[in-house]
Amino acid sequence: MNGSAIAYSEDIGSVVRQNEDMLLRVARCITRDRESAKDALQDAVLSVLTSKGSFTGAASLKTYLYRTVVNKCIDTNRRNARWRTLLFFMRPEDLSPGAVPVPESASQGMVIKDFINRLPDKIRIPFILAECEELPYQEISEILQVPLNTVRTRIFRAREKLRGLALKRGILP
Repeated sequence: MNGSAIAYSEDIGSVVRQNEDMLLRVARCITRDRESAKDALQDAVLSVLTSKGSFTGAASLKTYLYRTVVNKCIDTNRRNARWRTLLFFMRPEDLSPGAVPVPESASQGMVIKDFINRLPDKIRIPFILAECEELPYQEISEILQVPLNTVRTRIFRAREKLRGLALKRGILP
């Protein structure tokens, strides 16, 4: 390993250590599963370590790592969706975790988590990055590789969808 490769690995290690909790939280929100989140984070770190040539430096290493984690989580969700579809033909109640209604006695936080989990990835992921991780819209735009106005629109749509679900459920007046 040459000097620049070692420095790159050390930089990645440093960024991962500094942001591991946030990266894992984002991965858990996207995959909706602790073990899948850990696997996605590990895959992302390995991918970033082995693909030094694809990091151009146009964005920060932190942003690049976030983007890689998000991509790995989306891939995980796609794989899991195929399995849920197969399970659906065997047992319809296994189609998705959000398909099971939340009991009336559930806490409001659980209901809101359920509402967020029902959002399509396209609007759920930017919403999580903005609201849960409090990332600036510009950084979300870089992570998701979409225009800034697209990020704003998707977060707005997520909020509107959540508001509609809350109104329907009687949580909001």
